[in-house]
Amino acid sequence: MAHNFPPLGSGGVHRPVKFARYLRELGWEVEVLSVKNIRYHAYDPSLAEELAGVRVHRAGSLEPMRLVWLSGWRPPPPLPPVNNFADLEEVAARNGAKAVPAAARVYTSVARHIFQPDDQIFWVPFAVARAARLVEEKPYDVVLTTSPPESCHLVGLALKKIAGARWVADFRDAWSTHHLKRGLAFYNKYVNKILEKWVLRAGDGVVANTEELARRLGAVGGVRLRVLTLRNGFDPADWGEPLVKATSEDYVIVHNGSFRGGRRARPLLQGFAEARERDEDFAARAKLYLLGINRADDLRAAEDLALGDVVYHVGYLRHADAVRACQGADLLALAMAAEEGPALVPGKLYEYLGVGRPVLAAVPPGEARRVLAGATRGAVVVPPEEPRAIARGYLEAFAAWRRRAVGYETNPAAVSTYTRRAQIEKLSRFLEAVII
Repeated sequence: MAHNFPPLGSGGVHRPVKFARYLRELGWEVEVLSVKNIRYHAYDPSLAEELAGVRVHRAGSLEPMRLVWLSGWRPPPPLPPVNNFADLEEVAARNGAKAVPAAARVYTSVARHIFQPDDQIFWVPFAVARAARLVEEKPYDVVLTTSPPESCHLVGLALKKIAGARWVADFRDAWSTHHLKRGLAFYNKYVNKILEKWVLRAGDGVVANTEELARRLGAVGGVRLRVLTLRNGFDPADWGEPLVKATSEDYVIVHNGSFRGGRRARPLLQGFAEARERDEDFAARAKLYLLGINRADDLRAAEDLALGDVVYHVGYLRHADAVRACQGADLLALAMAAEEGPALVPGKLYEYLGVGRPVLAAVPPGEARRVLAGATRGAVVVPPEEPRAIARGYLEAFAAWRRRAVGYETNPAAVSTYTRRAQIEKLSRFLEAVII
């Protein structure tokens, strides 16, 4: 059960898509319950191409973004495939310099204080009714719900109570301890903690995408709760032909992923500007491509720093094209917020490991650094949100590239454990244990 599912795009959609694809390949009969059309910040209909043989059911909703769709709003047409970085520069010139609309930012800020656990709570009654009919028509061996949004787990909780379904809750992010919950009023935090405890105490198993999150959820769920750490991973089936540089002399840096929540591109941009000031060759050759949703303050930062001709705010791309950009990059940048803490590992990190290109990671101490240490040698790791340290990181990676003596390499044995299929084989065994 996944609220966020194709044709919706963005990072949180890939995990349930891969669940559906590879569980089916491993012999499971898979059906998905999602939401009917809603307004969303990213669309990638091409992801549905992986779902051959997977039956997708859709429930209505009264959530605000569903009402926006019903009022007549429709998403823009998908971008055509891109073939090289020059195409990305054209996309950036045409579409990339658009910030998240102010109304959307205001709505998100207000909604998180009003609707608990999230504004998808208005999907829950429709999803429960649809799921109950499906269970009555055809009993399922196990129900798997995935969050965010956390309201998805409330559907699983209802099915557990109503139909006695075996149920596993998958967490792509923390719930009550998520850094974006810190600004909530006390009573809202209390509601989230209570709901989280109900879910974890009622479920037959819980899956978490990092070891630290699995530990925290297991502590809340109690000793009887089965817990599995299941990384996000990467899928070699997503790889294509790497994008070709606009010119052979370019030093191409790619950051794949939106700057949402607590993340900002400004430190990455400030570090890039400082590196340009300190090294003329870097200034002449380096280009930075930001793939994902823009923020108004990030766009202003690029303008303020006079980076308009070397930084490209490309906007959201089809996942296949974003991966091809990563494959063609000389350096892959990873930027986290310091407030995200030690338990979070961005999904893009695993794709970075998979494509094998050098990595500059501006991340806090914690699990993301441990993953890099175990799977790579020579990754440049610096503190997050520190432009001077990020500048040093850029120049260190550039100097190695210029000498044609890049010291970065991955540990094939460690990286192979992060393939989507390897991870979902673990999930398959876990679900079998829950059923027994």
